[in-house]
Amino acid sequence: MTVASSKKKNNGKDAPDTAVAKTDTTTNYTEIYCTNCKKSLGRYNTKFYSEDKIMTMMMNTTHSTHIRDGHTINVKSLKM
Repeated sequence: MTVASSKKKNNGKDAPDTAVAKTDTTTNYTEIYCTNCKKSLGRYNTKFYSEDKIMTMMMNTTHSTHIRDGHTINVKSLKM
């Protein structure tokens, strides 16, 4: 009597016969970028921060000094 194995041989090594599915791990971010300073002021995960919440944070945090000084602020979407 022969017992069937759940593994099959692959170049002399045992490997499981089920393939592991790859999951999509891309995360969407919204980045606040100051073009005058040429630096990123922050990246916010869109899963947790809506666009309205990000704009409110910009006005209430240190990002507001860039706005008051007349700097050009860009808000752009990123996928990482």
